[in-house]
Parts: sequence; C-alpha cells; structure tokens
Amino acid sequence: MQSFWECQVQEAEQKIRFLQKSEVAKLTALKILNKQTRQARRIFLF
Repeated sequence: MQSFWECQVQEAEQKIRFLQKSEVAKLTALKILNKQTRQARRIFLF
C-alpha cells in the first residue's frame, strides 16, 4: 500500500472549445439586474 506522500496526481486532459451560437444567445438573453454580474458576463463573452 502506498502512503499518501508517495501518490502522484493524475490530471485529466481538457479540450478547449468555443461557445456555440445557441449558448451565446442564451447568455445574452438572460436578464441580469446586478451591474457587476452584467459586467462579468460581458467580459466572459468577450
């Protein structure tokens, strides 16, 4: 049995993908009242 300190971390490979048009449309159609949240959405979509 391996001790905790001898374990190695295995990282999953992540695929980078772009948002689809339908996903962007959903995000832009969402009504957000909070100014900071709206700004975060704009930055995310940029």
